[in-house]
Amino acid sequence: MLAPGRHYVNAPISITANFKDSSGNDLDPTTVTFKTVDPSRLAASYVYGTDDEVVREDAGDYTATVTPDKAGRWFYRWESTGGVIASEGDFLVQLSQFFDDDCVGYQ
Repeated sequence: MLAPGRHYVNAPISITANFKDSSGNDLDPTTVTFKTVDPSRLAASYVYGTDDEVVREDAGDYTATVTPDKAGRWFYRWESTGGVIASEGDFLVQLSQFFDDDCVGYQ
């Protein structure tokens, strides 16, 4: 789940997911993967236990923190062993005048 609000280039974004078994109980899968696709269609993948971007918060609960490097619509997906998808979605990243390369600074 992504918190509502505006997201900017170079500002970290945290996205959470919850994995459950067929009975609805929280489950820690063998493998948890967080995937992104940026506005230029470049894909990235982060694996719990391998990549620092993915953290286990509690049984079945995981958080990924990514720092988007370009403006536009980003897509994400949480997957686990066996192709189980906990959630997927998208978010919009905006340019900020404070971090835009064309910003000349204050006078």
